[in-house]
Amino acid sequence: GHVTMVLLFVYFVYEESMLDFRLPELQSIADFLGVPISWQGTLDSVFLLVEFGSLEGAKRVADRCMLVRGLFELWGQALDHPSLIDCLRKSPDFFDRHLTNKKFKYMIESFGRSYPRDKQMEMIEQFTEQLAHGGSVSMKDPDTILWVFEDVGRQMPPDVPPKQVYYARELHLSQSRKVAQQYTLKKRHYLGTTSMPAEYSFVMANMAQLKAHDMVVDCFCGTASILVAAGHLGAHCYGVEIDPRVLRGREEGKNVYSNFKQYNLVKPEFLRGDMARRFFWRAADTFDAILTDPPYGARAGSRKVNEKTMEKIIQDHKEGAHTDAPIIPTEGYELGDMLTDLLNFAGRMLRPGGRLVFWLPTTELYTDKELPSHPCLELLYNTEQPITIRLRRRLLTYVKTKKHEGEVATAPEYSPDMKSMEYQSDTYLSYKAKVEKKKAAVRKYKEDHGIPIVSKAERRREYKAKQQKVTQPEQECEAAPAADVQPQNL
Repeated sequence: GHVTMVLLFVYFVYEESMLDFRLPELQSIADFLGVPISWQGTLDSVFLLVEFGSLEGAKRVADRCMLVRGLFELWGQALDHPSLIDCLRKSPDFFDRHLTNKKFKYMIESFGRSYPRDKQMEMIEQFTEQLAHGGSVSMKDPDTILWVFEDVGRQMPPDVPPKQVYYARELHLSQSRKVAQQYTLKKRHYLGTTSMPAEYSFVMANMAQLKAHDMVVDCFCGTASILVAAGHLGAHCYGVEIDPRVLRGREEGKNVYSNFKQYNLVKPEFLRGDMARRFFWRAADTFDAILTDPPYGARAGSRKVNEKTMEKIIQDHKEGAHTDAPIIPTEGYELGDMLTDLLNFAGRMLRPGGRLVFWLPTTELYTDKELPSHPCLELLYNTEQPITIRLRRRLLTYVKTKKHEGEVATAPEYSPDMKSMEYQSDTYLSYKAKVEKKKAAVRKYKEDHGIPIVSKAERRREYKAKQQKVTQPEQECEAAPAADVQPQNL
């Protein structure tokens, strides 16, 4: 039959880098939990009216979504406070139901502006004096919490009035905010340059619809920050990383397992391995999800095993020669090849219905030509995140739609050269300018104080010459006594 929907006022997180992710995450989790959901219009600020199948369902969705702050029952909205009060006088039944003979308190929340405590009290008094509440104020244990929301907008001058004001009753605050604080990178024991912030990792897990006992793999796991989120949700985690130094860590007792120990999570399985060789996993249709952030030469250069050198080492080894290569030889890994390898891996290794969620590096000139594709995978979501003025990355969510029967991925038609982009980026150029400025200052100082300016190459030559001088006399000394000794031996 027909589902009676509950209309709720949803208050979202506003984080510049995650704006486009809020509705896809909501949709993905609602689908996953089987809660019918619909909304009209777009999410321009942080407020949106959303219809849910049930209040209980809505609470479960909110608790799982990283980017939802809370659920409210909207009592009135207007352009300013006086008209909002007029609007509320026309709907006394809300007050009868939730305030008569009950304890209540007020919260003031303004998007794009913060008020000192005394200004907040003034606003609250405006409402308590002009509306008949029929209950008593209690800050400690209220039955009803009323919120006055203002939508001012980002970076508005202080005298600009809000675009819209809302009056709502709190139904549920999301548990996910606590999870985000609990797992923040600031508290992590083991970090690397590209550790994924907790919110992003949980959003990835939500796009993949992770649940307890799911099998999850991260093929470029690094410090395994994505798997920490998966572990919190009860998944069985596998990590693959080409650089054993990242897994082992530099400091005694701090390694890729440290964060799992810190949060009391089940230890994942880690493999020192390589996506390009793809033979590390044999059983097809195994994983429920693949979550990964492939390296793309901006902060972490992408590497794969150098096959030729590897073959030679294996051959020498078979012939009985000892190899002293401590680290398996690697070479650069092109973005297009890496994406094709990743999609081929997903096409084979995901169970039907399983999801692949990964970040695609791109620029402000992005087009769909940069997307790889695979006959067994369907692209569900493609969401952009700004990084710098020119650089972007997109979170792609694919679902495996059918069993793999030998099909292969199609490479993207075009891949931007991320490394050169990085070298042209404003951040890098300003850093370069700083370095040049410093060099010029050093040069000037040396000239003013008559200090000779020696180039790096000259310094190196001098150093080498010195080293040879140190080692040569020793050889002469060792050789001389040997000549004396010989005649005695005869």
